[in-house]
Amino acid sequence: MHKNESTFEKCFDHLADNNCILIFPEGISKTERRLRPIKTGAARIAFGTEEKYDFNLGLTIVPIGLNYSNPHIFKSDVLVNFGKPLPVSDFKEAFLQDSREAAVQLIERIKTSLEERIVIIENEQLEKTIKHIETLCRGILRQDDSQVEKGTQDFSLSQDIVKAVHYFARHELVVVEKFDRKITAYIKKLKQLRLRDTKIRASSIRLNVLGQGAYFLRGFPLFLLGFIVNIIPFKGAGFITKRIKSRDDFVGAVNIAVG
Repeated sequence: MHKNESTFEKCFDHLADNNCILIFPEGISKTERRLRPIKTGAARIAFGTEEKYDFNLGLTIVPIGLNYSNPHIFKSDVLVNFGKPLPVSDFKEAFLQDSREAAVQLIERIKTSLEERIVIIENEQLEKTIKHIETLCRGILRQDDSQVEKGTQDFSLSQDIVKAVHYFARHELVVVEKFDRKITAYIKKLKQLRLRDTKIRASSIRLNVLGQGAYFLRGFPLFLLGFIVNIIPFKGAGFITKRIKSRDDFVGAVNIAVG
């Protein structure tokens, strides 16, 4: 904190040179699907820069939402969701009248824009239920012939699922609790049997023994080579990471470092 002034001055000069700065405005790293209170740093840097140069820079803030399919699994999907730029000059008059109030207004705009770009689960107790519904239902609801990419579709579907679950939790809690017990038992059974829901729902599972056998024999030498070369660094990293005590949101970083 004692270096804030010098840090901010460097930020002012950096932005004045037509560069950009990446800021995580919550000021903390958590893998929960909710937005934590926005810190004042982003607003203070933005206003400080424009004030230093008489609001002639045309500085903008671009809100970006990060949505992970599973932040704890290697090579899982992430949707980087860009919002419309927020011109700092829009708050010039408010800043000149009351800099603190202007900062509050800008932070509120950042917060509102970020909320539109991420999936927010207000009730922590419903998070598991929502995750299970996403696992089972997004594939059914997704439109394969749509021009919209899979990640964007899944994001919109997740937002709708969250709204629906929150609605029923407020108005039909008994229904939600009964549904949660059923879906949890079903997911648990799938894991025990090492099956995927998509296979259960398939109308038929065809087994082409000759074709799949030939495919297996042709690819097996390459698989074996890759397996032998990668088993120690890949599995070894996971083995070591599990034994290093760290918060859930640091597991990924520790895994990369060990690997």
